[in-house]
Amino acid sequence: MSETASGQPCAPSWHTTAATTSSPSVVEPASTPLPTPTADWCIEAAQAALRQAPSNQARRERNDGGYPEEDGLVFASSAELVIYQILKELQHESPSQNTLAVLPLPGTKLRDSGVRTPDFVVIGNGRATVIEVDGRTHYGTTRRADDHTRDRHWERCGVQTIRISSEHTANPATLKDLLREDITRRLWPRAT
Repeated sequence: MSETASGQPCAPSWHTTAATTSSPSVVEPASTPLPTPTADWCIEAAQAALRQAPSNQARRERNDGGYPEEDGLVFASSAELVIYQILKELQHESPSQNTLAVLPLPGTKLRDSGVRTPDFVVIGNGRATVIEVDGRTHYGTTRRADDHTRDRHWERCGVQTIRISSEHTANPATLKDLLREDITRRLWPRAT
């Protein structure tokens, strides 16, 4: 039997269930008992947390040492990491009534296009916007057409896409101002 913080004994919670055998009832614990903590439980928990690989719903990227990571999340490129850091700053600077939720690389099922993984979905004020970070591979004719089709699928859901060239991440201060303006316009439009 364990003790409460005040030193009082605390008995486990028990309940009785009807048995299918000849005995009238079976007594069993209502829940699985908690393990007894060791003296160095805090160190063990910290070590276990360090052993866990960062994860989010990123279907493309896994933390095998080849992708940037922060806050236990994996990113497809260093440009995406810069955007994430800027979005965190914008979250921190926003008044509480304009809170942003940032979802990096969420797996998303769109009606006619299968499962997609946008670089970011940003939610606020009951609205959402997608942010795509476009590297060099996005400028070919075929890829540009694919991007346009993906944007059209999002528009059908009522969600606009913000496209950012990866080269713009070289100047985070300017990019932060542009993102603040774009996100504010999409998530907190002025009443007309």
